[in-house]
Parts: sequence; C-alpha cells; structure tokens
Amino acid sequence: MAEDPNVIYQDYFMKAKDELEIYEEQLSTTDLQAIAEERIKIYTAIAKFADKIYTERDKYVNSNEYKEKCHWMKVTQQEVEKLAAQKPPSEELMKEFAMKRIVLMKNGKLDELQIKNIHTDRNNYLAIALEFYSYLAAHGDNSDVFISRLVSLWCSNPSNNDVMRILKKGLDDVPSYKFLKVLPQLASRLGYTDLAFTRLLARLLLRCCKEHPYHSLNHLMALQNATYDALDAHEEESGKLLQTNAKQIIEELKRDKKIRSIIRDLYDVSTALIDLANKECEKNAFGNIKLSPNEKIFTIGIRNLFHLPIVDLPIRKDCQYTNITHVTNWPGEYSLMGGINAPKLLKCRCSDGQSRSIILKGNDDLHQDALMQQVFLYINDIFRAEPHLQMLQIRTYRIIPLTKRSGYMEFCANSIPLSSYLTKAHSRYRPHEISFSEGRKIVMDYSPCEPKEKLEKFLELCEKIRPVFHNYFIEEFSNPREWYDKRLTYINTVASTSMVGYILGIGDRHLSNILLDQKTAQIIHIDFGISFERGLIQRTPELVPFRLTRDMVSAMGFLGTDGVFRRSCEMTMEVLRENQATINTILEVLLYDPLCNWSTSQQPAIDASANGSIHVSEQKNASAARALFRVNEKLSGRESNTTVHSVSTQVERLIQQAINPANLSRMFHGWSAFY
Repeated sequence: MAEDPNVIYQDYFMKAKDELEIYEEQLSTTDLQAIAEERIKIYTAIAKFADKIYTERDKYVNSNEYKEKCHWMKVTQQEVEKLAAQKPPSEELMKEFAMKRIVLMKNGKLDELQIKNIHTDRNNYLAIALEFYSYLAAHGDNSDVFISRLVSLWCSNPSNNDVMRILKKGLDDVPSYKFLKVLPQLASRLGYTDLAFTRLLARLLLRCCKEHPYHSLNHLMALQNATYDALDAHEEESGKLLQTNAKQIIEELKRDKKIRSIIRDLYDVSTALIDLANKECEKNAFGNIKLSPNEKIFTIGIRNLFHLPIVDLPIRKDCQYTNITHVTNWPGEYSLMGGINAPKLLKCRCSDGQSRSIILKGNDDLHQDALMQQVFLYINDIFRAEPHLQMLQIRTYRIIPLTKRSGYMEFCANSIPLSSYLTKAHSRYRPHEISFSEGRKIVMDYSPCEPKEKLEKFLELCEKIRPVFHNYFIEEFSNPREWYDKRLTYINTVASTSMVGYILGIGDRHLSNILLDQKTAQIIHIDFGISFERGLIQRTPELVPFRLTRDMVSAMGFLGTDGVFRRSCEMTMEVLRENQATINTILEVLLYDPLCNWSTSQQPAIDASANGSIHVSEQKNASAARALFRVNEKLSGRESNTTVHSVSTQVERLIQQAINPANLSRMFHGWSAFY
C-alpha cells in the first residue's frame, strides 16, 4: 500500500533537509562546496516530488471524474434539502426520511472533505515546488529546466496568493540573466488581468531590461509597437492590455538616462525597419530596388546604441556591455526574395567591419518562427551535452519580431534553397526528362483523382524523373576526405531535423523551405507556420512525417536510408526520449505563449489577451494542450494506438511512411514529391 504523500514529505524529504543543515553547522568552510552539491541534489528531489503531487492533484481537479463528483455532491445537497422540506404523513416515514437524510449528509461531508483535501494538497505542494525550484534556479547549474518549470507553474497560477508570496522573494534571488531564454514568453504574459501577477512580472522584466538591455528590450519594444503597422481598428484594439503594460515598463525604464538612450535608438531603428518591411513594391518588380534618400532608415542617422540582434552578444553576468555591434551604414537598395509577401533582403555594414544581411518581412507574424528557433536552441543544448551527439545539432538563425505583422531575420549566408539546386541540376544532368514545372503540372492535374489512380500516375512520373542530388557533393567537394565529411554532415543534419521535425509536427517542407549550406553541407529549415501537425488539416493533408524524397536519399550514398541515416535517426530519437521530461517542461512554457496559435483548426487565432476579461485558464487553450499531448505521445513511442514502440521500430515506421509512394502521391503539387 502506497504511503501518504504528506508522510513521505515529512518523514523522508524534510528529515534529509534537516539532517543536512545540522551536518553543515559542524563542517569547516572548506567542505561547504560538497554540502552545496548535496543540497542541490536534495532540493531537486524535493522539488520534483512536490511538483509530481501537485500535477496529479491538478489533473484530477480538471478531470471529468472531478466534475462528476462535484455534480453528484450538488445533487446530494439538493436531495438533503428536499427531504428536509418534506412533511411525511406518519412518524414511521418521518424516521425513514430522517435516516436517509443523515446518510446523505454524511456522504456529502465525506465528499466535501475529500475535495477539500485535494485542493489543500494541490496548493501546498505547488508552494513547496515553487519554493525549492526558486532556490535551484538561483543556485543550480541546470537552471534552464528549473527556470522553465518555475515560469510554467507561476503563469498557470497567477491569482494564487501563496505563489505570489513565495515568488516575491524567490525571484529576486535568481540572477536576471537566467530568465533571458524565456523572456519572450514572460513578456507575452503582460496581458494577464491579475494585478498582483502583472506587478511582480513587471518588476522582473524591469530588472532584466536594466541589467541586460540588449537581450531584453527588443521583446518589450515589439509588444509596445505591436499595432504600429495595424491595418484596421480591430487589429489596433487587439491585445491592448498587453501593449499598454509593455509601454508602461518602457516609460519606467526611461528614467534611467543610459537606458533611455538605448530605447530611443532601438525605437527609431525598429520603426524605420517596420516602414521598410511594409513598403509596397511595383508589380512584377525584381532585382535590386533603389531606396529614396528620404527613407526613415537614412534620416535617423547612425544609432550606435542599437545592437544588431542577429549578431551574437555573449551574456555578461557582470551586466557590463561595452562592445556591442551597431550598424554604421545602411545600403541604398534592397532586393526582393520569392514568396507571397515579397520579403526584402537588406545588407548593412556593421561597426566590427563586417557586412551582414537581414531579411525584412511585412504582413507576416514571426512570433511562431522565433519560438521554434527557441525550441531548437534548447534541443541543441541536449545534443551539446554529449560529445558523440554534437554532429546532430540543428542549424539555427535569429528571428526578431517587430510588430504583430512584421519583423526581420538573419540571412543564412552561403545557403541556397534545395529548389534552386535541384531544378538546375535536373535540367543539366537530365535534359531530356520532364522539367520541374511540367512535373508539378502533372501532379496538379491528377490531384482530383482517387488515391489508387494518384499512385499509378505518381509512379509513372517517377519513372520519367531520376534523382540527381548525389552529384552535388562531387561538384562542390572534389577532395575525397572533404567529400566524405560533408556528405556525413548532410546525412546527420537530415536525420536530426527529420526526427525533431516529426516530434514537433513541422510541415510544409517543400523545396523552398529547406536550405543547404554550400560550405558546411548542413540542412537548414525555414518557415514554421505549419507546426504541431497543422499540416494534417490543410486542404491537401500532409501524410508524411518529414521530407525524405528520392533526391534527398540519393545524396546519402548506395546504402540510402539503411546506413548512417538510420543510425543517426535512432540516436536522435533515443536522446529525445531520454530527455522527455526536460523537453516537456520547456515546451509547456513555450506552447502556452499567448502570442502563438498552435490550433489544428484553419480558423484564425483569437488573441487571448485582447481584453481584460479573459482569464488565464482560458489562455491555456485546447490547441496548446493537444500539441503538448501529441509531443509526449511521440516521445513515448506511441502513435495511433496504445502500443509502445522501441526506438528502432519507431524510426523504421517513420522512414517507411516518409518514402511510401502512396503517401507521396497524395501530397500537394507545390510540395514537389517527385524531386
């Protein structure tokens, strides 16, 4: 029989904590390091235990079983009142009614006591978990996980007085630099309506901005400018509370003279880039387009307190940032890149003497893309911890939202879309085969057909188009050793991005959304508007877990998917499964970001912070909960049934789904499954 959690907590965990404190008093200062390490172990165990009990109680409180129990408690109370109001005609019936009423009242009291105990345990263990997570966040080495869980528990309980009491002290003990990774998610919670919560959050954000302005202010500026380029009045009203609170914090920061100057430069450059991002171009414009000297980007002059965010700026624990990289010269022209919203490629010269390029995007909310880059950075930390997994790291790039509908990102230098190479290579190596445009037209023409006929026509098309991607490595890397190393890099990055992409439900992997670094041969994924299985509810559902078409396989050598690729996929899945708890903790904070929508519905997202009447519980929408549930199913090796698959079986099933012609034949014609 399992022991009561309260008994376990008092008799084991608290006893261990007390024994440690007694032992510490008897030691010399030279032994304090060993004690500190032991304390971290004990506090970690206590925090995880308390978190586990809290989570169990919280799940129960939100379960159908709990709702049903509350319903029957209400029914029982009504029955008691009904019996009390009745006047039986005989004394015998009066005794029977009284006995029945007593039984119902006793049962009702037992149910009430159980419910009360559940809520007491939930609140007590929530407070314990937060108290110890706060200490671990302040003093532990693996602080990212502790910070993520701390933020998740805090944001899930914004109206809890005990939570506010603990965190008023606990947050102040945590160095501000430890919050920088989750700062976008913290800032997006400024739209919550609970005054005590937003005051405490504002105090934390103020500290982060004062001590690390170049890592923090961008996020608040994007919230303040959220509707700077709004198209209509409704869009301007959306998220008003969030915008107002962000503006108030920025006004408070302006009291500091140095911070005020940084804010001024950041605002001027940000608004100039917003204007340029939304600048309309002439129809059918192409090539380099000249900019007017009157453009705001030129009239504001050089702003040497604006650090270009795409340039890495190491976090300093002493908060002394003296060597930032600002823009010394903006070009007189930009070039248009392909895409629906016509993104602009803009080059600039920086104070370190280097030229850099950014991609400006208007009419496009980049918050989700920026968040996916955060996820990749966390996963890279997991890969980086093991020397034999470092080759699996995902290539990332910086994305900076400026408003709700514009922003810019780092241009991936030396990279080309797969479409750019493959379309030319097929024409060069197979000049007599069906062209790229002809192939897409054939797929478009057979798209209304039944699945069986689609498969037949797709197989016919594949007979007329043979892979050429293997030639790329021979063309670019003539040295045998270099050829081998680059092809290995390609295979490893395809494997890791495929497995991570599957776990995160990343779709829309057409040839223009996958880049190839021509120097390192790394695969780089861009555009994450369709994530967490939203591809399944498109007009043409995506039936493959990742892109593994014949051209991509041909570049892997004669073993194809059965060599290094399969083993790298298994290694990736193994480490992701081993770190399921860590990934789940991090994703819980990121997925419930009010600025992002992970719905598998094609209906537009409702801004959860559009007005002050929406409670935080409503912001924990079903789409985020479902996305997190599906991630955990995949990390557990489960798919459409309850069977738990081994890593090797799971990887094999995924590869077969990805290369299955029946699935590929039913993909959208723009996906170009024949390449």
